[in-house]
Order: sequence, then structure tokens, then C-alpha cells
Amino acid sequence: MRGFTVVALHLLFYLAILQHASSFIPTDTKAAFGFFGISHETQTKNAIKVIWEGYFGKGSATIPSAAMTRALKEIAGANAFVDEDQINGELHFDGESFILGQQRLIDLGNWTVQAVRRNDSIAARKLLGQALHTVQDFYSHSNYLEMLLSTGAKKLVPHPGLGVEGTMFYPLGPTVNTCNPCENALQCGEGCEKNLLPAGLTSGYYGGEPAFKKPTKYKCSHGGLLDTSSLLFGSPVLYAGQGINKDSKSCKFSPHVDYHEQAANLAIIASRQYIIGVVTSKITMNQRALLFGNDLGLNSLWNDYPQWWDLVDDFIRLHKREDPSVFYRRAPMLHNAWHTFVAAKNVHEHGIALVRAMTRDKLHPIQFVKRDAEENATGTDYLGWSEVAAETGGHVIKVSEDEDIEKAADFLKMLSNPDLAEVLSVGGAAQKDDVVNYTFPIDSTLESLLFSTSGVSSFELFSPDGSRYPLDPSMNKNIRVRELSDNIALNISILVPPAGTYTVSLKCSGDYTLSISGKSDLFLVGFRFTEMRGRPGHEGAFPIFGSPVTGQSSLAEAWMHGNFSKGAFEFRAKQNKFIAEQSSIKIDSELSHHGTRFEGQSSSIPADDFMVYMKGVNDQGEEFQRALLHMISPSHVKLDLPKAEAAMLEAGKTVTIPVTVVNTGGVDDSFEIFAVDEKDVVTDVSKDKINLKAGETGTFDLTMEPAQDAVVGSNHILVSVKGTKTRGNKAVVRAVIHPPRREILESEITQRYYANETEQLIKDMIAKEEQGKLRLRSEDFIWRDGAFAGY
Repeated sequence: MRGFTVVALHLLFYLAILQHASSFIPTDTKAAFGFFGISHETQTKNAIKVIWEGYFGKGSATIPSAAMTRALKEIAGANAFVDEDQINGELHFDGESFILGQQRLIDLGNWTVQAVRRNDSIAARKLLGQALHTVQDFYSHSNYLEMLLSTGAKKLVPHPGLGVEGTMFYPLGPTVNTCNPCENALQCGEGCEKNLLPAGLTSGYYGGEPAFKKPTKYKCSHGGLLDTSSLLFGSPVLYAGQGINKDSKSCKFSPHVDYHEQAANLAIIASRQYIIGVVTSKITMNQRALLFGNDLGLNSLWNDYPQWWDLVDDFIRLHKREDPSVFYRRAPMLHNAWHTFVAAKNVHEHGIALVRAMTRDKLHPIQFVKRDAEENATGTDYLGWSEVAAETGGHVIKVSEDEDIEKAADFLKMLSNPDLAEVLSVGGAAQKDDVVNYTFPIDSTLESLLFSTSGVSSFELFSPDGSRYPLDPSMNKNIRVRELSDNIALNISILVPPAGTYTVSLKCSGDYTLSISGKSDLFLVGFRFTEMRGRPGHEGAFPIFGSPVTGQSSLAEAWMHGNFSKGAFEFRAKQNKFIAEQSSIKIDSELSHHGTRFEGQSSSIPADDFMVYMKGVNDQGEEFQRALLHMISPSHVKLDLPKAEAAMLEAGKTVTIPVTVVNTGGVDDSFEIFAVDEKDVVTDVSKDKINLKAGETGTFDLTMEPAQDAVVGSNHILVSVKGTKTRGNKAVVRAVIHPPRREILESEITQRYYANETEQLIKDMIAKEEQGKLRLRSEDFIWRDGAFAGY
């Protein structure tokens, strides 16, 4: 009993130390319970940025567009989500799962190529991110690096067959010993550095992965204080830290901690090798641009436009129009990477909610096109489309039955300019001839300005000195104006007004919206509320599902691109009324090599809808502000469904996901439940209503089954919990559908890698590299003292 008490106190001491740790494995966010290391997110970013330089030219990595930055975060985010699954060892190459891990990488590579060829960038990025997690774990969880270094290798040479089609890995037998127990597993840095036996390629076993149970105590463990694959003194509670993983800089979680930076560097090189060799070498330059968010791949925005406009034409011409479907997919819609244009009526509220959720995911507005005459005659608001347009930073675009079609088309094209930084997005209720004024800063990083409005008969722009700024195109050739009913769009290019605080004055014809945006290399990449999740020792900050909870504080992280000297986040109402400054969300200087990243605790979440702004001073000493388009709708319900976000849906296979609901509203309530998705994958929700007392937690199941013939693609799934007394919540997750898995036949394998031949393979690669026959640029990825030193 005494021995147990001493060990328990020892463990509590370490856990107390870990409360002051720096960073975790899946994501870049710092939080308790882990020491700083080179995360999956950082590895992914550094691998991809070098590829950008090769494909899109020098400077693309240091000054990427907003779309490229967001694409990078999508891939890195999908990578981090793999750590939500700690049951299937092949996702992490745990437990000598080399055959299934290799099969996974081959499949994910093929599916990524298929998705990007179908212009499904969401699925492609998610698939690629998941594959990169498994690639990177190979070098941390196996002994490949240790074998490489033991041969005297001068460069970090990745395994040539990882993820390559037609190749297969074969593990050592279950009775082949691979590790000795560590001499002193409780004392950091002692006894585990020489625990490997010279048997061949192996990887550590991790407790809780049923398909890969440790067959003998002389097989290597993953390691760390929380790995249950290695008992300490036979105790059913505490475990030894012995093992071989190199995940972090904490020797308590990573017994081979001394190899951490080398393992991360090797994983970065191998990630680049996988991306180029398995994915981008099989797709066109435009498809590569689509995958990585480069503007080259976005010139197809209007490829589908003529067909869509024919549907809109039918809709706005009463004598031609057929009643649109009761569900959103058959309503006239152009859903693009940059904008969603909708012309619809009689669409079910579930479909409208899903379209809005999908748009939030893409961070772009909904522009709702409607016939002017019909609303004036009937008073209908088209079942919520008008409200949704305003909440997403878009507009209600009125088109009369006899409106010039070309004029309307040109107006919509003007709104669809991609990759603009939002400066101001406001809206409100007004009566005819009401005048509303808004001030906003123009800074010299803005290369153009786009003003777009709805519910406005005219507007004026006033300079900092109070004089009227000329907006007449006949007097200023760099100004272009388009008007359509009570919508006005005005673009200022080339000669943007000088830096300063300007005032825009709107003369309203009714309820109005206003968006001011521009091309700039200073932009707000993203802002999200987060929570800590993941396996102990592998925690990271993952985005919350749905909206933040009213009255509570929440972790938050954000990213700014471009140079500025100071800045702070603000919450504002849609009418631009100030709610609260978020001064506790501060710059994370340790991760500044990826641009400016913020993290911290938000103030109490307000009860009403709000927007997020960043306001500050740029490096020229000029005031600037940037906004996120979408309003945030706080909730009195907390939703939790991480397994749905991490789900890979196999065609023809049923998957059931548990969803947790917490009533935080302070009153007992009854909640209506529904779930809807793009591709009719959701087949059942176990409850259509749930009664919860104040503070009570409940659950229901979400069942999904893709069609047997489903093709690779993304699928947005919206889950809604709506209270009768309290404000409900909606969460959208992006699952990826893939074809049925197919086992690789022996006849298809042209290259076989046997674990006991790995040492000779490494020696042969080193010899080729020294002879100049193996081209490798390991110097592209350099880390010094825990920081990325450059390419």
C-alpha cells in the first residue's frame, strides 16, 4: 500500500507540473496537460507551404491569399480530428498495424484525387488532412527514425513506399520481441532510450485499441503515463511511461523525447513526399489550385452560371415559373466556393437551415434573388431566405419581372469577386427615406473597395474632413456602379481613397443591409470558439459544435494575415452597436511563424446575435478593421457530436453516432430535434423530441447510411435542437463519403517491404543519396530550438 501511495503522489506531482505545459500534439493551441511539441497542424502547414512555392511561385507561402490560408487550415484541421479516434490503431500506425495503415494511405490518396477531380475541395482537403496524420504518426510511433539514425544517416530520408499504390508493408511476427522494459520508467530520460531490440521495423502498442492488443510484454508500447498497454507493478490504475513514441517534448508522455524534433522534421518531409507523389502528381494545375485555394482554380466560378440563370429567369418571369421544390436542393441555386446565389420560394425550413450552415462553413454570404413585385403584393418573406441573407453578410436582390436580364447578371457578377477582406457588414430595420450613417476606416493595404447594399435608394461617402467623396463614374474612371431595384453595388479599384475614417450615408427604402469589403493582404482569416478534447496526452483545441452558450465564457482562437502593430477583437450587434472588447484573446507569439495567431478566453457570451470584428493599427500607423461575415447566434443548449465530424462514411454501411445535449438555459424545456443533410445519408434520428430539466444532459442517436453506389464526396449534416422556451442550437458537421473498402490483392502488389529487411533498405537508400541518385531536400525543413527556421 505504501508503494502505491508514493507512486500516486509522484503522478500527481507530474500532473501538477503539466498544468503549466506549453502545447499539445494535434493542434497548435497551448493548454494544460501536455508539453510543447511540433504539432500535426504545424507539420502540415510547413509541408504544404513549400509545395505552394513550387506550384504557385515564390511569395505564395509568405503572402498567401485568404482562400489559400483557409484551405491550409481545413487540411490541418482534418489532420487534427483524426485524434478523436483512439480505437482504430491503423489511423496512427500503432501496434505494428502496417498492412492496414498502408491500405488506409493508398485509399485516402486515391479518394483525394477523385474528390478534387469532381471539384469537391471540402472532401479533398479533409481526406488529405486525414492521410497526413497517419503519415506523420508513422515516424513518431514506429522505430524507423531510430533505425535511420543508427546507420549513420546524415539526412532525414523518408520511407520510399509509404502510401504508394502497389506496395505493401509486412510486420514482424507476433512472437518476435521488439522492446525490453525500460530500466526506470518513472524517471524521465532514463532507461527508455535503449529499450529497442534490433529485430526490424516495429511500432508501439497503445492500450484501448482492440484490434491491436499487445501480444507479449516484449513488444514495444506506445508509452507515456497514460498508456495502459504496460502495467506498472501490476497495478490496474497506474502505468509505466515506457515506450517508443516521439510525439512531444514531455518525457512523461514520450519516452523517446530526444528524437521529437527529428521525428517531426522527417514527418514534414514525408508529408511533402506523400502530397506530391500520391496526390498532386495525378491532377492538373487547376485542380491543384482548387485543392490549395489558389485563385488559379477559381476562374470557373461562372462556368455553371448560364444554366443557373435560366432557372432564375424562369423564377422571375411569372408566366414561365414553376413552383420550386419543397426542399432546397431543387431550388434554383448556384453554390460555389465563394458565393451562394439562391432564387427560391416554398423551401422547407430544414433545407434553409442547412444551406445557411453550409455557407457558414465556406465563410461566404448568401445572395437571395427574388421577384420584387411578388413580395410587395403578398408580404411574404420567402420563409426566411431574406433573414438568412442578412445574417450571412449577403443581400436580398430584387429583380422585377421585366428587368433587363443582362443588367441583373452583371450585378451578381460584381458581387462575386473572390477573396475580399470584409471591413464592415451591417443591417437593420428602417422606414422609407430614413437615413443611417456608419463610420469605418480605410487603410492603405486595401487595393480595392466594394460597397454593396440592399433596401437602399442611394448612398453617399464622406471623407475624413467631412467633404463628399465623388462617386460619379463619369468623373472617376476607377469607379464602377451597378443598380438593380433598391440594390446598389459600387466598386472602387486602382485609386482607393486615402487612409482615414470615412462615413457612408444610406438613404433607405426599407430594411437594409450594407457590406464594405476590399482586396487586401491584411485580413481576418478566422475566429472560432474552441474546447479541449482528445486522448490524454494528445489533447488539442477543437472547434465547438454549433453556437457558443449564452452567459458562459469560452476558449477562442483566431488568425490574422498581414502586418499590424496592435489590435483587439470586438463583439458587435449587426447594427454595429459595440458589445464588448475581447482583450483577453491575445497574440500567441510562439506560433507567429504562421502569421498572427490569437488565443484566450472570451468574455461572457451575449444573449443576442453578434458579429466578430478585429480593430487595430497596421504597420503604417493607420487604423484598420476587419469583420467576419456571419453573425453568431448564441444558444442555451450545448451540442456535442465529435464522432460525426471525424466520421468516414462508407457507401452501403450503416453508422450510428451518439449526440449529447445539455440544457443550459436555466429552465426546464422540451426540445424539438431534427437532422438533415445534402445527400440523404441521414436515415434516422432516434428521438424527435427530448425533455430536459435545467442543467440536465440527454442523448439521442443519429443514424447514417450512404447509398451503395455513393461516390467520394463531402456531405454537410445539420443537427438541430430547438427549445420551446429557450434558444436552441444547430451544429453542422462535414462527413466524407467513400466507396466500399477493397482489400488489395497480392497480384496487385509490385513492391513488398518486410519489417526485418528495413535496415538494409535504409542502407541502400543512404548509399543512393550519397551517390546523388536519390534526390532529397531535407534542408527545406529546418527547426532550431523548437522554432521553424525557414525553408
